[in-house]
Amino acid sequence: EKKEPAKEKKEKKVTERAFEINKVSLIEAKNKAMIIMNMNAPKGNLEYKNRTESVDGKQWIILSLKPAVNKTKNLWKFKSAFIKEIHMEEDKAAGVLNIRIETMGKQFTFDINKIKDSLIISITAINS
Repeated sequence: EKKEPAKEKKEKKVTERAFEINKVSLIEAKNKAMIIMNMNAPKGNLEYKNRTESVDGKQWIILSLKPAVNKTKNLWKFKSAFIKEIHMEEDKAAGVLNIRIETMGKQFTFDINKIKDSLIISITAINS
């Protein structure tokens, strides 16, 4: 009895294709804003980390996406009650895309969800 070689078991070390951010849009309601980042979705996992930072009185949400690249402009400015700007910086050596979202400094909560080929950052104002 001949056994076929198990071709599927071989692990290929293929360079992972990066997730490409190709569109950024903002949807805003009274107490909430949603940043939608559209991207191609290659096979593989998108890792993301987030943190907040306060620099010179400015409040930032910082996202690090891996593997990801920016295929849009590097600076997005919005007329928004929540968001001033979004800066995108690639760290090509690490394969990381750092996204810095400057908020209006209000009290807020945020969460991040990946839905199909979009990354959605929801920012909700905390009413004081």
